[in-house]
Amino acid sequence: MEAPKWEDLIMDCLVNVFGRVGIESLVLDVPFVCKSWYEATLDSRCWQSLVFPDDLLKSRITGGYEDKELFDVGKFIRFVVNRSQKSATVLALPKNCARTELIFVGKQCPSLKYLSLAYDQVAFDRDCIILINIERWKDLESLTLENVFYLKIFVSQVGIHCKNFVALSVLRAKIYYDTTLAITEMLPMLKYLVLSESFLERKNLLMILESCQALVHLDVSYCEGFESDDEEILQLASHIKTFKCQGSRRIRDDELFRDDDDWELDPEGPSTLAGLPPERDHIYIVSALEKARGLEPYGLRN
Repeated sequence: MEAPKWEDLIMDCLVNVFGRVGIESLVLDVPFVCKSWYEATLDSRCWQSLVFPDDLLKSRITGGYEDKELFDVGKFIRFVVNRSQKSATVLALPKNCARTELIFVGKQCPSLKYLSLAYDQVAFDRDCIILINIERWKDLESLTLENVFYLKIFVSQVGIHCKNFVALSVLRAKIYYDTTLAITEMLPMLKYLVLSESFLERKNLLMILESCQALVHLDVSYCEGFESDDEEILQLASHIKTFKCQGSRRIRDDELFRDDDDWELDPEGPSTLAGLPPERDHIYIVSALEKARGLEPYGLRN
């Protein structure tokens, strides 16, 4: 009896497998094996998990380009997202994603549950496109950010619009009191929280431990602001299934205003946007949100 061939598998089986191989294989490998495999890759279910290579210009996808600068990152992102036919539930965008692509994915990925954003997509989002998109992503459950400045606004938007949200991961951030308050008040169902390599004062960590009773995973490893062997912290965290705090330490007085990272013990945080003083950052964000929604902007008046 002749063994069955891969190309003879029923379409649903092929789609189930190809939905797990990743974007590079879906674009460069699978479609060129045989006709049935090519047809399977046209099914939107293969494109529900859109995890782009971190740097497209260094990936296999641009291997055929002698001059990498000729590769149009935006067109490729649109091609992949269009293949999902608005069914994508997982999205991790590459670096150097342009403003137009951020707007595009916001409209074409309404069913997102898991979102990961690179530093540059958040830090230079002066028009608050991502925050506007969060209003559309009602099903969002997990968000990964890196070194985001206005985290408290992100948390507030998620808390208002994403009722099933359970997982937040923020690397190398500055977690001040107002951000801590937003986390504890706006994300009551939070189960997974990662704040590793961040500035997090002891009192703010204690607030999280006392308020976020649903946590099953908390990673505050390699943070600055508290000691990893603090007995009170360890006691309060004893109910959490996975608690990581290794490598964390309290900052010495002579480190509070270091030039290399500007980690200031300022409850409002350092100036972050458009050269504005800290007390006007919130006004800037709200104004940008209103403008992005097509409403009359306000704030930032002389």
